[in-house]
Amino acid sequence: MPEEQRHLEIQFGDVAGLTDREIQLFLREVDTRDLAVAMKDATQEINERIFSNVSDRVETMIRLEMDLLDAPPAHVKSVQGRVSQILQKLVQAGLIRHPGEPLPEEQRESRERRDRSIRECRERLEWLNQREGKGPGISLSTITGLLLGILLVTWGIRGGVALSHPGPAAAFVLLGTAAVVLTAHDLRDAFGMGKLLIKTLFYRLTPVQVWIEYQILCLEGARRGGILSLKHVVDRIPDPFLRGGMELAIDGVEPNIVKKLLEEELSCMEDRHRAGQAVMATAGVGGGLFGGIGFLLVLMSGHTSGMAFIPLLWGLIVGGVCYALRGRLQRRTAMEVHQRRMAVMSIFEIQHGTHPTMLRWALTRLVAPRRRPECLKSMAAQGKGVPIQLQAL
Repeated sequence: MPEEQRHLEIQFGDVAGLTDREIQLFLREVDTRDLAVAMKDATQEINERIFSNVSDRVETMIRLEMDLLDAPPAHVKSVQGRVSQILQKLVQAGLIRHPGEPLPEEQRESRERRDRSIRECRERLEWLNQREGKGPGISLSTITGLLLGILLVTWGIRGGVALSHPGPAAAFVLLGTAAVVLTAHDLRDAFGMGKLLIKTLFYRLTPVQVWIEYQILCLEGARRGGILSLKHVVDRIPDPFLRGGMELAIDGVEPNIVKKLLEEELSCMEDRHRAGQAVMATAGVGGGLFGGIGFLLVLMSGHTSGMAFIPLLWGLIVGGVCYALRGRLQRRTAMEVHQRRMAVMSIFEIQHGTHPTMLRWALTRLVAPRRRPECLKSMAAQGKGVPIQLQAL
């Protein structure tokens, strides 16, 4: 705009003609108390424009200040003039445009995009709020578990004679275990027990020496042809954790960022495994609890103590098996976390170009002493006895 127009007198009411960014720049230079006095006699449009560019906390402070102030009109006009001088100085310095100058096309489009983005964000938030619901959440799993437990105990009180037989006693304990698990955990966790049992019993962890060779071969390939050359073989790495970390490294992500992302993923994996261990522990408690309840119910029905031990025996069996599976899960988690920490260190060293001999030595330091000799043997260098998985790389 022409230089002479920058010196045209500016009034406090001209604030409404500024953009949001210009108003925010202007508000940084104005004292909050002076702003509250100036807004005391301002139009609603000006107040709305200013309040839309401050935080809720600052808006509350300004409104409270306006309510408490009892300034005469002359004082308000004087403060508005002082605030207008600050605006005038910003215009003369070229930091903001003159309010009388038309808004440039680029700024107008930018403002429209910002308003459209705000509207879309508010619509999405409203949709999420409606999806979440306003009422109190009711756990269907907890209600189901409590009802099942009450029904089992009621049936046991009325038909305690049946619990002296192995079949009904086993059903009573198993259903009681399910009731305890449902009460303590979500339906998703409870129904995932079958999948968890399969993983616990049939999961096969990659041998540690093979795991090390995967990482050594990746390092050797990166040193020979550059880390980008690994993009042709990274899809042959069977483990998704190591493969994902190598893909991040190939994409050129900073080593510290890759390390942080992999450690976060590892932490989430540990949380998931702990949740599975908690389900098994709860099942063990439930089996022992309903075994004891069945023992008492049989005694209450008038049977001998020998017959009463049948449900107790089933309860001890279920509890013992569940705690044994929990221990197996803990062991598997520890081994898996250990191997993945090795992968995090390896990917970090691959990005820094560490020598394969040094990486192999560092990785074997993380292995139990009795297994270090077999890990120190370079299967890839021998040629014979190289696992098929490694040959595929």
